[in-house]
Amino acid sequence: MPQSIARIANVGKEHRTVSSHPNYLQFEEPKFDLKDVTVEELAAAANVTVDTIKHAIYVREQQLKAEHRAQLAAKLREEFMRTSTVRTTTTTTTTTTTTPRPQKSLAEHKVSKVMNAPKEYYPVGYDKNFDDNFKSKVDLPPTSFSCAKQKHFPGLYADTDLGCMVFHVCALTDDGMVRKSFLCPENTLFDQTILKCNWWFYVDCSSSTSVYDSNIPISKSYQLMKSLTYFSKYAGGQRHEQGGDKDENALDIDSLRESMEGVARRQEQAKKAELRVEEQRSMPKEDHEHVVPAEAEQQLSN
Repeated sequence: MPQSIARIANVGKEHRTVSSHPNYLQFEEPKFDLKDVTVEELAAAANVTVDTIKHAIYVREQQLKAEHRAQLAAKLREEFMRTSTVRTTTTTTTTTTTTPRPQKSLAEHKVSKVMNAPKEYYPVGYDKNFDDNFKSKVDLPPTSFSCAKQKHFPGLYADTDLGCMVFHVCALTDDGMVRKSFLCPENTLFDQTILKCNWWFYVDCSSSTSVYDSNIPISKSYQLMKSLTYFSKYAGGQRHEQGGDKDENALDIDSLRESMEGVARRQEQAKKAELRVEEQRSMPKEDHEHVVPAEAEQQLSN
């Protein structure tokens, strides 16, 4: 192989530095920069077809993307570990403003931990298991995502600031807005179109916000309800294991499950009511067509 082909293998490794405060989702995928060399020239120099050169570039580009995603995932997990320190009491200082913060925002910011996603969210064929029954909880890295800005509750939302490696469960409860954050397993991202973690090469993270409405269909809401029910299985056990220490996560999960069940019940009741109305609209017409003439005949006979 000539040096021009070898140079292709190294293109893309340059200028791949990450800023000191990275936005984990809005990263640029590594691409080849052929500069002043064309694919045709490379093919001629290597004495191969243009399709062969294009295929070699494509394969190497996919390898670079996989390496890049792995680096981002590693940096995100390092950020989790770095910010995962002993509980402090300084978090309440964020509320010292001249105007009162909305109750929804207060309830949301009170929960800022990230847990490993349960196995129910893993893609098909995933052979590793990071599901630890929500025992691992680390601080959520800086993100602009806010449940208060969303419009579908309960709902599952990919965090594009964190590269879709984190997704949030947002719900409205009697205590206000509640948010739970989960980390997808290695080599996966949260796929907003199916509301589950999926292999990274299937996920278009940058378009996640445009399909937040995927939370609307009731079929996917049932999936959410099932997941929340799965979360709540560990609520009682976690509270006992902590020896009396109140597990805020478990209580909030129960609230989420109740909220989801309430939404499902209301939607089912509304659907049944619509069916009853449609049946009532269709049935009386036939009855009146037969009843009215009978009454008229009876009046005439009298």
